Amino acid sequence: MGVYKPRRSIVLYGLIPLVGCGLERDLKHVQDLAESKIDTGPPEMSTSDPHLSTSTRSETTTDPGTSSGDFPGGTSTTSFLEETGLGSASSESTQADPVQCGDGQVEGDEECDDPDDASCRACLKDRLVFVTSTVVAGNFAEAGPLEAECNRLADLAGLLVDHEPRFFPWISTAAGDASDYLHHARGRYVLRNGAVLANDWDALVAGELQNPPNIDEYGEVWDVAVWTGTRPDGTRVPESTQCNNWLEDDPDFTGAWGYSKRLDAEWTQWADADVALSPCGAHQALYCFEQP
Repeated sequence: MGVYKPRRSIVLYGLIPLVGCGLERDLKHVQDLAESKIDTGPPEMSTSDPHLSTSTRSETTTDPGTSSGDFPGGTSTTSFLEETGLGSASSESTQADPVQCGDGQVEGDEECDDPDDASCRACLKDRLVFVTSTVVAGNFAEAGPLEAECNRLADLAGLLVDHEPRFFPWISTAAGDASDYLHHARGRYVLRNGAVLANDWDALVAGELQNPPNIDEYGEVWDVAVWTGTRPDGTRVPESTQCNNWLEDDPDFTGAWGYSKRLDAEWTQWADADVALSPCGAHQALYCFEQP
């Protein structure tokens, strides 16, 4: 028992200098740290500091709800483009092949595309025009629709497919102008013998006729007076009663007319005021225009 006590005292006393030294070092470290704060301000936080938590680093860099190339709220660029229909985020863009006239495919605003079809020019369809080989009184609409006579004669001449009507007269009524009833073709108007009447609708109503419209449904020349009720620009002749919408053959009613041999405005509206309006009991032909 007497030997053990001194040994214990030696151990405890031996530790006192060591502890004192450790406290000195800690005190010196605290003083240095305080001085550095006074001189330089707070230390910068570095993302490389191993003691900085993951959540703290996130706050100092990027909002966790977004990522590079994303929109606020976490929606990616790709999703945004797809949802709004603005296209794909892919750098490659796809474009439809351009329409090519002459490739045999009717596409876009093409009306036809057959290099071997003589009635297809620049991928636009020719429209046939003829003057009727027979004449009718001013009440021709009593027998049926305005287009009935044109299609009856076209069918007899073999111009219809499966007897389906496809012609309408160059005619105006009190209810509408010829330009309201007829298709405004972008392609040519061609006569039964192959001659061109006009290059398109605009040329037709501008009076740019290349040949007189005096070819009937059989391809024969026919110089004849024609019921029209229509001015060269396709509008109604206001002085005409249009034979009461082409239902009357009474001489008290009148209708405007043209002459098929003429290449000027008189092809549709005779200029002589004394005879420009014909009594509806007279018999005249009709101009018939192919429709789509």
